[in-house]
Amino acid sequence: MEKFRDIFDSIYEHLNQIRSEGILSLGEKDAFHIIDFHGNNWIDIWRWVALEYEEESKNSILFFYFTMLFKEICWLQYIFLNANYPIVYRNLRYIWEMFALGYYVEANYAYLTLDEGMEKALEVEEKRIYAWSLILTSFSKVLNVPKSKIIKNFQPLWKFLCKHAHPSSFIFNEIMAEDFSALITDSFNEDLSRSSLFRLNIIFDLVYASMFKRFPKITKNALHYQFLEEWKSIIPITFNLVQNSKTQLHPENTE
Repeated sequence: MEKFRDIFDSIYEHLNQIRSEGILSLGEKDAFHIIDFHGNNWIDIWRWVALEYEEESKNSILFFYFTMLFKEICWLQYIFLNANYPIVYRNLRYIWEMFALGYYVEANYAYLTLDEGMEKALEVEEKRIYAWSLILTSFSKVLNVPKSKIIKNFQPLWKFLCKHAHPSSFIFNEIMAEDFSALITDSFNEDLSRSSLFRLNIIFDLVYASMFKRFPKITKNALHYQFLEEWKSIIPITFNLVQNSKTQLHPENTE
């Protein structure tokens, strides 16, 4: 058993070098942005909801999904530092659709228990309300904008993430353009790293917006949040929702 453990460890030993290169190139603030910024946001938003909606949150499928999100944040940070960008994007697609589903269930079927909410989520999937149609329906309500604006501002990002979740030559062309070796083994690339952080912030901005729309009483907590000013540039939709209950869409820019 020890022999196999040693073999396993040796296969992934190069990841230490990748992480070190990433931290050096990006700087600690950006290198640990996912766990530092989004991990801390998660802690505070989770606490606010639990405090302001003590009983209601126990039967909320959206809050249940948000509780699960912390594990996703931890793994995204790990995967990101190990330079596995395609897996980052696959996870982001999953997170986006998960929160679209949670919000859809709660917006259309009020006063369900958590078990009933989970059953309803399965029914929604069986009715083939999922993927982009679910994103479109849910986030037009979250952001209170016409579906045309969701299509314009976020469908390009959705299509981009889907190309990493399904077999597509796009992913090979994108990686080869930056670093051919990354197709064979994990390899740090600053451009790919920063692009993935940019897109990750957009998805998490939408996730937080869904939480504030569903649990509006937590807005008063956010208004006194010591790190609120950081939200302005990183998660502007949520920032604007907190500041004045209005949302401003920011277009996807993948260049």
